[in-house]
Amino acid sequence: MKKDMNNLVTKSNKLIDANYKSRLTPREQKIILYIVSKIQKEDTELKTYSLSIKDFSEMMGLKGSPKYEEIEKVTKNLLSKVIEIHEEDGLIQTHWLTRVKYNYGQGTVEFNFPADLKPYLLMLKREFTSYKLKNILELKSGHSIRMYELLKKWEVRKEVQIDLERLKEMLGIDSGYSEYSNFKLRILKTAQKELEESTDISFNYKEIKKGRKVIALHFFITSKRTALENETQLLEMKQEPDDLFESLYLQLDQTFKKHDYTLTKKVLKRWIELAEEVWGDNKHMEIHKLVQQSFSVPSIENHLAFITYILNEKVKCVQKGTSHHRVSVESNSKKIIREELLPHWFKKDKKEEKTVRKGKLSEEQKREIEQQLQELINNSSVKR
Repeated sequence: MKKDMNNLVTKSNKLIDANYKSRLTPREQKIILYIVSKIQKEDTELKTYSLSIKDFSEMMGLKGSPKYEEIEKVTKNLLSKVIEIHEEDGLIQTHWLTRVKYNYGQGTVEFNFPADLKPYLLMLKREFTSYKLKNILELKSGHSIRMYELLKKWEVRKEVQIDLERLKEMLGIDSGYSEYSNFKLRILKTAQKELEESTDISFNYKEIKKGRKVIALHFFITSKRTALENETQLLEMKQEPDDLFESLYLQLDQTFKKHDYTLTKKVLKRWIELAEEVWGDNKHMEIHKLVQQSFSVPSIENHLAFITYILNEKVKCVQKGTSHHRVSVESNSKKIIREELLPHWFKKDKKEEKTVRKGKLSEEQKREIEQQLQELINNSSVKR
């Protein structure tokens, strides 16, 4: 299970907002979300997703050797559960799963989603929500899991108002919580406590009343992540790959311009290639972090060359099988970058450096600088 904790659960917002007509128990929700986290972003068709029975038992909180009777009872009940998805032209009613198969000899269990869920789980380009699986695995209440998903969708905007009856439909609340005081104590307060203790968001809320009756709740969502992580996640949620690059470039270009630097797209593309080897899918966010860290150190004389140097050193560590974390802005900012790695315009001629940084150059000079920086990148790159 530990290796899967950081898997991303990604669902269309329409699936997030669906009515849980048949309420799912905490175990049933964790099963569904665990399987969803097995879907790869490049998948174009729903597959048979296989889990080890050992991991499956651990996820459901069963200790000791696998208890097949108990596990089979959970999946049998789950096969009967219905979900309702609202579309512009109507309402879709479907089951969460179409098939479960236990392979006793192999120690695995297989799951299949219905075809109706394909548009809500695969090839999502916009209007979807992603979060790490670990955020829901420690939650004890099924309602808390749903509250987490519903509020996570609005994390970037930081607040949302939801009609009380609509919220109950999405949570799968039955008639046992018709009294608001009961709903507040057992659902809201429990979710508030669990999300604060075990997830990457927390929330407060304001009751919206009509007369003395509570008709809606206005939620205020607080992220426990950095503003940079939220900004980067928003980009990844809304942008296609090419658009994501353009958005990242525009953001970084603004940062560099504030410090009188010019960042070219060629340089950023090279940084992304290097960062891909180090951080994989997190490369955009990590580049953004690296840029911010670089500009926080006044002693660095050329941030473009320095960031390239750091990325190359990290790649060397990865290719040698050693930890790249020892190569950091802090540990390298006091080192002198080797003289042969620097183009002539980066030398100690302060007058020229000032001119370069402020962009007071002819088009020919700019092209020369861009070519020299590219040579710097190529010369400092590790051989593949």
